[in-house]
Amino acid sequence: MTNNVISKMLMGKRCSENEDEAVDISKIITEYSELMGKFNLSDHIRFCKNLDLQGFGKQSMDIHTRFDALMESVLREHQEARKLKEDTGHNMFGAGTDSSAIIVEWSLAELINHPNILKKVVEEIDQVVRKDRLL
Repeated sequence: MTNNVISKMLMGKRCSENEDEAVDISKIITEYSELMGKFNLSDHIRFCKNLDLQGFGKQSMDIHTRFDALMESVLREHQEARKLKEDTGHNMFGAGTDSSAIIVEWSLAELINHPNILKKVVEEIDQVVRKDRLL
């Protein structure tokens, strides 16, 4: 249902008119979320970086290939209906269906990787929320 609501807002139509497409999209997003949450040995042991010991690279490519195929069919239908008018709404489709927890986790990881921006964020929070209140 969430996928269809977001699709309707972004592209003016449901992403899946039939039940099978909706199940496929939901399954792909669930698999991707689960894969991103798994411990990847290659991320922590430098010499294993290119080995894909746990098969996560292969799984990720499979998920991306299936997701791309579904999105291509949706976009092809959309382009035909709008006479090939360019639509950038599909870029937000995946982001809009992820959970808030994943977005927060990603944002914090990016802030940790950019300490100068993190410092500005902390200063702004301290200024707006103040240190004596819980954020």
